Amino acid sequence: AVSPTYYDALSQILSVYAGSQRTAVGVARVKTQIATAGDSVALKQLLAIAFVTNGQADSAETTFLDVIERAPQFIAPYVRLSELYRDTGKLGEALSTLDRAIKIDAKYVAAYFSRALAFEGKKRIDYDIADYRQVTKLQPPHAAAWTSRRSTLATTARTHEARAKRRPELQRQHDYANAPTTPPFWPAAPRPTPRPT
Repeated sequence: AVSPTYYDALSQILSVYAGSQRTAVGVARVKTQIATAGDSVALKQLLAIAFVTNGQADSAETTFLDVIERAPQFIAPYVRLSELYRDTGKLGEALSTLDRAIKIDAKYVAAYFSRALAFEGKKRIDYDIADYRQVTKLQPPHAAAWTSRRSTLATTARTHEARAKRRPELQRQHDYANAPTTPPFWPAAPRPTPRPT
């Protein structure tokens, strides 16, 4: 097992490499530490984070899935994997990953927050707002959730206002496109009257 101080030190080293745009060196360093210290779940998760920082999404996904398989009770890898999915546009996979995480721990705030962001990306505003409500219920001072929720509500309100303003114009366009070819105000052609015989 890896001691928390060792893990924290390695995490700090990795963040220094990431800050100095040398993430490939950080990935190599974590791989070396895994080889010497043993194949621990904590170091594997750190390696996956290093892959994300280095832009290696496929390697990061594989490593996160390995961490989840080896330690399914830890929620953080699910959230990190969902963030990776969200960043690569795989919103459906992000949502299913977060659903699994929430089933394991229904009080993990980051899982609800990440799921709200994924719902926001899929334009499912009702679910998005419900997850923000859950975040603020579990952790009331969570300012980012309040800000995102207000932003989502404002965007939704603006969208509905814009649609309401455009509705008369759209109705006119619809009426014009579906108008009969012979307008009703044109008089019908006179019928010939029959001649008496």
